[in-house]
Amino acid sequence: MNLRAALPLCLTVALACGKEQKPVAPAHEAPLAQLVKIDGTVMLTRPPASAQPATVGPLRAGDTLETGAASSARVRFADGREVELVENARFKLAEEGGEVLLDLSQGAIVSRSGASAGSKLQLTLLTPYGFSRIPAEAEVTMRVEDKGARLEVRTGEITFVGKDGQKTSAGPGDRVEVSLGAIEIVRTPTAKPALQAEAIQVRLKPERGEVLVQPATAKKFGPAPKGSQPIAEGTGYKLGSSGLARLEAEGLRVQLEPGASGQIGPADRQDDERRYRLRLETGRALISLDSGKASVWLSGPGGEVTLASTEESSVATSQGPKGPRVEVLTGRILLQSGGVTKELSAGGVADLGQGGLDTGARAPPPIVLPFDRFSRVHANGLDQIGLGLPEGANGARVEVASDPRFEQVLLAGKLTGDALAVPVPSGGELYWRVAEPQDRAKASGRALFEPDTSRGARDSKHPHSEVADTGQRAVVYFQGALPSLTLTYPAAEGAKRYRVRIYRASDLAIPVVDQTASGIRCEVKAGRLTEGEYLWYSTPLNTAGAEIGGGRMNKLALSYDNAVASLAIDRPRPEEKLAGATVPVRGVAPLGTRLFVNGQPARLDGKGRFELTLPYAELVVFRLVSDNAESYWIRHVQKTR
Repeated sequence: MNLRAALPLCLTVALACGKEQKPVAPAHEAPLAQLVKIDGTVMLTRPPASAQPATVGPLRAGDTLETGAASSARVRFADGREVELVENARFKLAEEGGEVLLDLSQGAIVSRSGASAGSKLQLTLLTPYGFSRIPAEAEVTMRVEDKGARLEVRTGEITFVGKDGQKTSAGPGDRVEVSLGAIEIVRTPTAKPALQAEAIQVRLKPERGEVLVQPATAKKFGPAPKGSQPIAEGTGYKLGSSGLARLEAEGLRVQLEPGASGQIGPADRQDDERRYRLRLETGRALISLDSGKASVWLSGPGGEVTLASTEESSVATSQGPKGPRVEVLTGRILLQSGGVTKELSAGGVADLGQGGLDTGARAPPPIVLPFDRFSRVHANGLDQIGLGLPEGANGARVEVASDPRFEQVLLAGKLTGDALAVPVPSGGELYWRVAEPQDRAKASGRALFEPDTSRGARDSKHPHSEVADTGQRAVVYFQGALPSLTLTYPAAEGAKRYRVRIYRASDLAIPVVDQTASGIRCEVKAGRLTEGEYLWYSTPLNTAGAEIGGGRMNKLALSYDNAVASLAIDRPRPEEKLAGATVPVRGVAPLGTRLFVNGQPARLDGKGRFELTLPYAELVVFRLVSDNAESYWIRHVQKTR
């Protein structure tokens, strides 16, 4: 854990209780404390036994407690004081001369007051760099790392004794930083006048689809102004089913996804901290914070949560029926909700419902894309993918953007673990690169996300694509035969039919396609459009055939690409319901490719046909590998009751 990432706050964590089981121990050993709550992976070592999963119950002299990633534990002493052990921490309990010793060898613990009146319990905190006795009324955080330790005092008076016997006293708000051979105290200024908060301007930039706003003084929603425009505090926002927008402020980027709605709160800077407030009623958002001390107050129907950070961090958040859900993608975040505080690093997830703050680790993404290759992903309803990290890149800084110039960065931060989880856009492409250190700047990749429109082996010679009315440029790649198209567009009130016109981008005088459809889907036969750039729009018609509104112009490109490897899937069908314990898989793959289904190689016959049976799984992932690209198809299946 990086010392610079430590926040000057006392962490208090609400954790899920494990099942109460009494550890086996000799009857004559009196417990020194009680392990009262467990969250995630917590191991207990009680000599002479080896490490075992910890359970709620008594702790005795000689016990060692260790937490894993995105995990924590709470220990309570006889006088009511509690100690929180945060993720990746380890301490050992001991007793000497009537004192209870907590030997912290790595990670961080938080000591909270709550001792009963007249408590005589002596609690001493040991570290590799010195020790400190913790008074009953004090609340402190101690953090130990390879190069030093940090003691932060919230309440009470603390004296830290270094290995050389040097004593350093600290009071409320003070911080003691210890490194090899040196002890430094950072004191809270006593006479510093309060600074007036300075407002930070927030801007809204609609990117596509329907984006509506309602100023605080307005009675109804209206279209958001085009381009990046300042947005006033109290303004409501609402995105349509294909809408996409960005909120931007100093040190903050928020990507609002389709269906998101809420309200813009105040943003300001006070001292060295930036503070933002955002209400999210529905949908999801991707929040990115630059380095420096910052806090985001995120409120919604399920309550309010504060996200605080001192380093570059990215968070995916959504509003569900039970309340907010927060997932840390990069960096480190301190969450506060309902008087409870929890620290999460990349990969950590928190659900904030009526039951409080429930934390854990994210589930593995359904697919992990290679970092340095181009990939195509064909899926419906896919929320997240993983990026495999290039060799030696752990700890490097990565950027993920929606454009090749990285002008629209979605998330950024240091890489940790085996893969970086990335929210899937509602269409289009993602680009990523290692930005630091510079000697790895060439490590980059991209992925194209498209809906799964595969119709099975019988249509493998007749490609088909579906293109939605988004106001943005859509690219349809083909190989061999020209594809047929289905153009989709929003329904209009009072419309009986729709007129669809397609023009070549080089000639807007005469449409190459001019036809009507009875619904919000228009079929364009294969061959009507050849390779090139086009513009198209739909216009609603009334019963008499008159136009009753204008349509939005969309860009469309048909591009021949010999890297396209089209897969025809017969089984499973999208959302297919299955009764057994297996999933039938059948289809046709292009010759010269390799196919893997849920990680298992699929044997192709001389015509590229494949057929196999897999154990039941809700997701069936097809991975098609060609010489210069990888393509993925994801099918959801359901089990009948």
